[in-house]
Amino acid sequence: MGKITFDSVKGYSPVNTQSFIWMAEYFFKDGLTEFDLNTQQENDFNLIDKKDLKNFGLIGQGAKLYFDCHNGKFNILGNQYMFLIRIKGIDYIVNDLLYNVKDIITYKRAEAIAGFTSQELDSKIVGYYFGYKTKLKIQDVNFNIKPIISILEGKPLFLDLTISCDKDLDTFFTVYHINRKRRFELPVSLKKNRNIRLHWNVQQ
Repeated sequence: MGKITFDSVKGYSPVNTQSFIWMAEYFFKDGLTEFDLNTQQENDFNLIDKKDLKNFGLIGQGAKLYFDCHNGKFNILGNQYMFLIRIKGIDYIVNDLLYNVKDIITYKRAEAIAGFTSQELDSKIVGYYFGYKTKLKIQDVNFNIKPIISILEGKPLFLDLTISCDKDLDTFFTVYHINRKRRFELPVSLKKNRNIRLHWNVQQ
């Protein structure tokens, strides 16, 4: 198939036990997938080489969802999104301040159901998640930001954002749809060293 990249893969999971699998794309070598696309052999998450990581995300059901590990921009089904924070009336691009995101995140949520006449549990994956967390400084404010894309069965795709800073701050966190040049502003009232979570349905 040639070098494994998000552009080259078809976007389907090679195993029928998972609708989505994680994928790591590198700069200088072949990419790594949670299950080998040919042999279906499982790969350990700890095998990911974060020093050479270019893009990271999920593939499945014909979809490709990932973020750029050098600027934090998300690519969701071919649409790109970046983030901005407003400080003293000025919007700052969060992504330009990220330097090689290494703290990548992915996990799943499963539900187990037991029948009345059986002691066996039927486990099913109902949610897939990926994203990253990072620290950055804008002017004199230090931020912790963790954007997670959530794929839940029967629900719209959404961004779950956790954000905190070291000062009390009333501001706006903006999701900018690069392809359509649209802004989605989320008002944020931050208290010093307290996390808040924002929920935003991804607009295509």
